[in-house]
This record gives sequence, structure tokens and C-alpha cells, in this order.
Amino acid sequence: MAEELAKKEQLAEKEAFVEFVPFGATDRLRLTASMVRQFIAVPTKSGAFPSERDCIRFIMLCCGKRANPFEGDCYLIGYDTEKGPAFSMVCGIDLFLKRAEASKDYDGIESGVIIVDTEKNRIERPGALVLTGEELVGGWAKVYRKDHSKPDYKAVNFATFDTGLSRWKKDPAGMIEKVARSQALRSAYPMALGGLYTQEEMEKVTQAGENLMVIEAEPISMPIVVEEKTEVEATKSTEIPEDYNKPQKTIGIVRQITEKMGKTKKGADFKKWNIAISVGGREPEWYSTFNTDIGKQGEEFKGRKVQILWTQDGQYKNITAIASAMEEETPEQEVTESEVIKRRIAKMKEIDPDLYVEVIRSFNITPMSIEAVEIIEKVFSQELDKKTA
Repeated sequence: MAEELAKKEQLAEKEAFVEFVPFGATDRLRLTASMVRQFIAVPTKSGAFPSERDCIRFIMLCCGKRANPFEGDCYLIGYDTEKGPAFSMVCGIDLFLKRAEASKDYDGIESGVIIVDTEKNRIERPGALVLTGEELVGGWAKVYRKDHSKPDYKAVNFATFDTGLSRWKKDPAGMIEKVARSQALRSAYPMALGGLYTQEEMEKVTQAGENLMVIEAEPISMPIVVEEKTEVEATKSTEIPEDYNKPQKTIGIVRQITEKMGKTKKGADFKKWNIAISVGGREPEWYSTFNTDIGKQGEEFKGRKVQILWTQDGQYKNITAIASAMEEETPEQEVTESEVIKRRIAKMKEIDPDLYVEVIRSFNITPMSIEAVEIIEKVFSQELDKKTA
């Protein structure tokens, strides 16, 4: 028994974690995958709990949005689908209101219900009052910003969100009003609330088991503590565990490059490069990137020998850095993870050193990695947009 307890303690010490200061707080919050699974996640009806990857996605979104799950800012809700259990992050309406009220340009919100009265008149009524004989058909909300000439207005259909269960059965008017408030606030503050959905918006989706993806961006993985392999063991290994996301290095020749253009679910344009690299005369393997600089470098290196850093994300291999490897490899020429991190941090410092210091103070991500820098870059970019707006 004592040995099992000691082993668990050793694993807990090795488990990677993320620390950050939640929005409006002063103390740091530490989150790990096991904490999310044990204390935060809501299992599916079949009793399934989230995987390590689900927990890491949730943690990174909490970190990026500075949301505190222990204060009801967000939840990880499970639901069963035809393809198996799925998990989505949902938020409390209070998180939306706190973010709006913290903005200098916030100028209030109005909301209510849409009803059809006994004379068949459609009425938008403030609040959540529905009289006997009236039919509840929807909710509405207006968010006012001092820098907008018109309020951000949203009206939602009651039938779209009503589950007929729990709070929807006891207080349908209050629930549909919350949905309208959520959508109007997200429309007014897309930078702070984009990609977040409230529990009221998601209840029908999770109960129906529809596979609606709440996290629409590319998943960002938290650094995972793994046992280091010797060089001999590494060469023998042909499979990378699903949760092993430490950057790998490959040296080979760029054989082919393809480009794909499209639109995200939100309508934003994107461009993806697929780069085929052959190692030692073997069949080329495909690597991907959404990074414009890396894509253009890959085009320049076509037919030449390169060395790349990449991370595994399910079946995809995502390139995080690329450089020429035409000359003999030396320690100075080797593309290392620490060099990539230094370059990306130096770029943020060059753009706005004071803002970088301000952003970095709110994070304490251990161990530091390319994935951690991506989180910091995202927050830095958001804050820079606010500062220059």
C-alpha cells in the first residue's frame, strides 16, 4: 500500500501543470489534467470521463481566456455521440458579464423575452415575465458600447434551445433570456468572448449528443512530462504516444509542397501548407503548417535538404520550425526548441517590451515550451490589438 502511494506521489510530482492569474484575481491558479478529470469535468450519461487530450484543451482555453473553473467561470461537459464520448467547454453567464463590465467602452445591457400575446401580437418585453395565455417564442438582448453607434442586438428562437428538462422546464423565460444575453455579449466583444459558449446555449446540444465543436481553433497541447529515452531507444521507436507532444527533429529532403485554402466555421480565410519530406531515400512523409513564414520557407527549400521541428497532433505532424541543412550539422546550426522559443520571445519584446512584461507576469507555465509560448503569443496579440485600437 505504501509503495502504491509513493508511486502516485511520484507521478503527481512529474505531472505537467499550468499556472496563471484568472481574470479579476490576484492569486495564481494551478491546473493539471488529473484535477480537471477529478474535480471539474462532468462525465457523459454513459459514465465516460475526458481523455488527457480533452483535459489539456480545456486547461489551455482556461489559460488563454484567464477563466477560473472553480468559481463557475467554465465547465467541461461530456456527452455521448455516435462516434463515442465528446467533451465541450461551456461557460457561466457571469463570465461574459464580468468581461464586458471590465471594458472601458461597456455601456450596459438590456434583455428580455419575445412573446405572442392573446391577440397574436409579437412583443419584445424586458425581463422574463410571461403571463397566462401568452406564448413564449424567444429572447432578445442589446449590448451598448460607447464606441459603437448602434447596440449589438440578438434575438433567439425558444424552440432552438429548449430541452423541456431541468431549468428549461421550471424557468423557460429566464433561460432563453440568458441565451440572448450570451449571444449579444459575444457579438459585442468577440476578442474577449469569441469561441466561448454558455451552458444555456449548449444544453440541448449536449443532451442530444450532437457533435458541435466549441473549440474551433487548432488545439494547443500542454507540455506533458514523459520519460526521456536513450538515443538507441529513440531510433527503435516507430510510434509516438498520443499524449507525447514534445517537438521532434527530422532531417530530410523537401520533395513536394501543396497548398490548401479555405474558410473556418466562422468564415475566416485560412491557408495550409502540406510538405512532403523524404529521409534516407525512403517514401516521403507529410508534414503540415498554417504558418505563412514556414510555408514560404518550405517552397524555397524544395529539392533541398532541411531540418524541421514538428509536433504530433493525432494523425497530423505540425511543423513548428524549418531551416536549411545543406552543410554539415553542427551544434550552432541545429534548430533546437530553446532557440525557437528565444526567437519568438525576442520578437514580442521588439514589438512592445512593456506589454510583453505585463503579459508574462500573468503566466507561470512550467515547463516552458513552444506550446506555452504560443499561448503567450496569443494573449500578447489580443492585448496589442486592444492597445492599438
